[in-house]
Amino acid sequence: AAITLAQSALDQLPGERNLLRSFAQLVLGMGHLVAGRTANGLQLLEQLLRHQQRGNPLVIVKVFCNLAEYNAKHGRLRKAHDLYTQALDLANVGVDPDAPLAVDPLTGLGEVVAMHGDWDSAARYLTRSVELARRHGQIGELNGLISLAAVCTAQGDPDRAQALLERAMRLAQRFDATEIDDLIVALAQARLRLEQGNLEEVEAWAR
Repeated sequence: AAITLAQSALDQLPGERNLLRSFAQLVLGMGHLVAGRTANGLQLLEQLLRHQQRGNPLVIVKVFCNLAEYNAKHGRLRKAHDLYTQALDLANVGVDPDAPLAVDPLTGLGEVVAMHGDWDSAARYLTRSVELARRHGQIGELNGLISLAAVCTAQGDPDRAQALLERAMRLAQRFDATEIDDLIVALAQARLRLEQGNLEEVEAWAR
């Protein structure tokens, strides 16, 4: 459905609607990657990067972050780290280093270094991401909180992890974008309780 809608948008949007066309091409490229049509997806995203080199930095940051996420999911952590770093550099070039564009690259970098077991660096990236997202009122704060809670658990601080997840749940309920957000936080809380050995609480929640 995403591929069809994005292609339809590209077919119908006039050439001067550059930003909307760029986002439609971004969705189309990622749709092809998710569907396993890697060559098509990468071609669309690389083409988008070439066309946007002097264009809207928001689009370029989003492309870098989506490519980084794709590489991370396929175990190419070094490549993912490099792409997130490029996105962060671009987000901070010529603007306030606290710019909201930095939220997603910071979250991504935190998650990638966590996969390497570098918990301290992960905590720093994710804490910064959460602070920026909260300052700018972004839903991206939710992802940062959940990832930071997982890092705190790995660091042996379940109390802080629980506090972060409770904050994430309040945030999910306040934004009320979808019920999926609430479920993701609830699953993270259940995982934390399992790691603490609180099986009865998890069973009660599952019912």
